[in-house]
Amino acid sequence: MARSSYRASWIVASALIIISAPGLADRDKSRDAREEAQRKESALRNAEHQRKMQGVAQDAQLKTYRGLLGAKATGKSDAEVIQMGKQWEADMRRQAGK
Repeated sequence: MARSSYRASWIVASALIIISAPGLADRDKSRDAREEAQRKESALRNAEHQRKMQGVAQDAQLKTYRGLLGAKATGKSDAEVIQMGKQWEADMRRQAGK
């Protein structure tokens, strides 16, 4: 009798698993979709943060170059000042190597 009860319980448990499997698959898909959306949002926030940090770094570099170049940087565009500053750094490295 115990064997028959065990068999019936096993059959009921198996049936419940089979019946609930499609629901579990849908839940997995929605969880996967939520996780993917969270990853994308995190990547966008990270990219925005990187852009801001690059802007801050470029502003600091520009301010430094304008200070180093003095009157030579007056009236020049940001791109020209950066190019002149990099050239100044290269010249200083060359002189230090002599």
